[in-house]
Amino acid sequence: MDIIKSISFSQVEKFCQCGCGKLIISPDKQGRERRFVRGHQPKNSPKGSDSPYWKGGRQMSHGYVMLYSPDHPRANPKGYVAEHVLVLERALGRFISPPETPHHIDGNRANNYIGNLMLFATHGMHLSYHHRLKAFEICGHYEWRQCYICHKYDALDKLSIINGGGAYHKQCARDKTSERRNKTKANSDY
Repeated sequence: MDIIKSISFSQVEKFCQCGCGKLIISPDKQGRERRFVRGHQPKNSPKGSDSPYWKGGRQMSHGYVMLYSPDHPRANPKGYVAEHVLVLERALGRFISPPETPHHIDGNRANNYIGNLMLFATHGMHLSYHHRLKAFEICGHYEWRQCYICHKYDALDKLSIINGGGAYHKQCARDKTSERRNKTKANSDY
């Protein structure tokens, strides 16, 4: 590492390590050690534990703990897999299939204890579970649904169900239709 001159107490000017001869200031404004001019790092630079930037193969992403496992079928483009996926697969003794969806019981994405994880057969089942849980938290009944017009929860026998899965009170629909007619009538009087 050829240091040309000291810029400040903590920063120095040095040559880019690709051999181009351009000068860089290290560390940068965010305090990260720089070895290359932006875009000069070799494409075949070391990966994983061979990389100078290796931090043990464990990182956080959107609240999830990610572990470096580049050969795993669910690995992201950088080679990381969510730890909860690996924990469930180890407990099941098989890979989790694509439609299966893991769930954190306590809602803490970083808590990957096996007792805190459950596996849903499909993403739809996982979504349904969350809808039922929300209904229970709001009104105390898992099976109740929310009227999409008045947004109140009620029993299924008091609601009409739409093919797409939505639910509504018949009285809410009548009131909404009447309101729309009155609005149209008021606008046509002008």
